[in-house]
Amino acid sequence: MFFSQTRIPKGICSVLFLSLLALYSCKYESEPPGTAPVAGPVFASGSAQIADLNTSGSSSPQWLTLWNNKLYFTVDDGTNGRELFVYSGSGTPSIVYDINSSGSSSPQHLTIYQSKLYFDANDGVSKLWAYDGSNTPTEVTDSTGDSISNAAYFTIFNNQLVFQADATTGTELWTFDGSTAEEKYDIWSGANSSSPKSFIVFNSKLYFEADGSPDGRELYVWDGSNVPTQVKDLNPSADNSGDSTPSYLTLFGGKLYFRAYDATLGWALWNYDGTNDPTADASTDLGTSGPSHLYVYGGKLLFQAESSSEGIELFAYDGTNAPSLLKDLYLGASPNDAKPSYFNNLNNTLYFVATDASGAELWIYNGSTDPSRETDIATSSASAFPTDGSTPYLTPWGNGVFFAASDASGDIELWRHVR
Repeated sequence: MFFSQTRIPKGICSVLFLSLLALYSCKYESEPPGTAPVAGPVFASGSAQIADLNTSGSSSPQWLTLWNNKLYFTVDDGTNGRELFVYSGSGTPSIVYDINSSGSSSPQHLTIYQSKLYFDANDGVSKLWAYDGSNTPTEVTDSTGDSISNAAYFTIFNNQLVFQADATTGTELWTFDGSTAEEKYDIWSGANSSSPKSFIVFNSKLYFEADGSPDGRELYVWDGSNVPTQVKDLNPSADNSGDSTPSYLTLFGGKLYFRAYDATLGWALWNYDGTNDPTADASTDLGTSGPSHLYVYGGKLLFQAESSSEGIELFAYDGTNAPSLLKDLYLGASPNDAKPSYFNNLNNTLYFVATDASGAELWIYNGSTDPSRETDIATSSASAFPTDGSTPYLTPWGNGVFFAASDASGDIELWRHVR
C-alpha cells in the first residue's frame, strides 16, 4: 500500500503509534516526528536482514508498527498470502493469525488504540479488526452489527478512533469509542464519497482533506461536536470543480503547514494559523510537484522539493526566511534526483531514504554537518529501496531503525540498521 501525491480528481496518517510517536497524523503522509530513544532490545551494529520470510520471492513487509515492545507488520510469506506477523526482537518473525485461509487478508492501516491493535483486513470481505495481543483477532462491527468496510487513515481525536470507511452514503467520516463504531458525518451528502484522510490535530480541532462538493478536495476542520466545515476553497474555479488536495499536513512553529494546489501557483507550501485564511509561500519556486514529505527536525521544516538546477532535493524552512536548498544530495540537475523522503528520528539523528549514484539507500542528518549516505545494502548502483515511491516504513526501535529493503538479490525483506 503505497501513496503517491498526485492531484486527485473530484469524487475519487495518520496513524498514532502510542508507543512510538506523537502523531501524523496519518501515517506516512504527514510523517509524524519520531522520538528517541525508543524502548526495545539492543541490536548489534551494522545492517542486517531479519529473516527471509518468503524463500520464493519478496515478502515485502508493510505497515511496521511498534506495540508492547514488539514489531507488528504484514508480509506475504509465499504460503499464507499477506497476513499479520510479529517480531519480538530475536528469533524469526511469526504469523499472528491467518485471517484469510484461502488467500491474503492484506491487513493495513495498523493502529494502536485503547491497548489494542486495530486494522482493516479481508477474510473474504473487508472488515475492521481488533487484536489484544493474545487471542485471535476479532471483528469490530457498527452499531447495527454490520461489517465496517475499507476502514483507513486512522487517527485519535477526543479519545476516539477517527477514520474513513465505506457505507451506503459512500466513503465518509467514522468514529469508534472502544464500544460503538458509527458513521459520524456524511460530508458529501448522498452516495458520493468525501474520502477524508490526512488527519491531524491542531489547536484541539481535527483537520483533514476531504471532498465536500461543490469545491472539490479541500481542507476541512472538525471541532468534535458540530458538522465538519471547509476551512477555505484554496483552488476556486468557475464551475467549483478545482481540487487543492491538501496533503502532508504537519505542525511547525504554531501553524499547520501542508502542500496544496491552486491555479496560480500550482503546487506550493501553505500554512494556516487556525484563524486567518491559509496562505501560500510564493517566494520560492518549489518545482512543478511542489513540496512533499514534510518533517520537522532541528527547529526547521524539511521537505522534498524541486530546483531547476539541482533536481528534486532536500529543502529546509525556518518559518521566517524563504525555503532554501539544504543540500544537493545527488549532484546535478534532473534526472539526478535524490528524492529525500520517509524521514524519522532516532536518538536525535534523522534517518531518511535518498538516491545518489549508488541507488536509493538509507541516509542520516544530525542537523549540523551535511547529510550523508549511511548504507549500501544493495551494493554498487542498485537500490535497497524501491524508486517508485513505495514507502519503506522506517521505524525506530531500541537502538536501531527497521524498514523494508532489498539487497543485491532484489528480494524485499525486513531489515534493521544500527549505527
